[in-house]
Amino acid sequence: MNILAIVAALYIIYSGFLFVAAQGNPKKIQDARTSLFNAIIGTAILLGAWAITSVVVNVVNQVVVSSVPTLPSAASCASPQ
Repeated sequence: MNILAIVAALYIIYSGFLFVAAQGNPKKIQDARTSLFNAIIGTAILLGAWAITSVVVNVVNQVVVSSVPTLPSAASCASPQ
């Protein structure tokens, strides 16, 4: 997640640079808007995928942990004398 968050931040910064470099050119400004929009949509998809993955992992861990049978203790297995 950390690497992808850095890439998303760099893409948004790059889009800002495109706005500055456009210097009023309508075509370049439109390209910068498209780039920023794509960066925001990509970041939203990234966060959504991370959230879904976290929920699935937590649910699976809870199911696995709760379904593991417990072994009887040594005291309950000892034969009475």
